[in-house]
Amino acid sequence: MTIQFGVVALLSRLEARLEESDGVTLVESSNSD
Repeated sequence: MTIQFGVVALLSRLEARLEESDGVTLVESSNSD
């Protein structure tokens, strides 16, 4: 149970980072244009 919870937490963090990265990339691309 504890291991599963840890994995879910890590996946959630990774997804959040990916979303933030995509958002930053989109903003940078818009500024470049």
